Amino acid sequence: MREAPAMRESSGVAFQRTYDVCGRGLDVSVQSIGADLLVVITGGDRPHVGATATASVMRSPFRDGLSTSVSTHSVPGHKEYVLATRVAERLARSLSRTVTVVVGIHIDRATSEQIREVVDVVDTVVDDILELYENAE
Repeated sequence: MREAPAMRESSGVAFQRTYDVCGRGLDVSVQSIGADLLVVITGGDRPHVGATATASVMRSPFRDGLSTSVSTHSVPGHKEYVLATRVAERLARSLSRTVTVVVGIHIDRATSEQIREVVDVVDTVVDDILELYENAE
């Protein structure tokens, strides 16, 4: 695993690491774009762009509090929208900023156990990103 570069207030890469998932690499980068974040998670046997999700937090027009709006787009037949939505919503709620997530992970003939491992590793990725931002504030 690579060490994350120091976080900067201006636009730029704030986080870049490679994780092990199912014996394959999972590359993660986080780029600050003004106050917003762009998170890219790709890997497995054939990294690609499978889905995107953008989440933003706003005052709820219907109740006292905040709500999160998430928009997704996926390549037909790709299921990464589930991970993209999960990551974008969690980061946006926790960091109170707009977050766009791009996910493309392909593991040939993935078993249900391997899919669970991917989900667990992606949850760890989110924990690591949150730790970086919480320690920087």
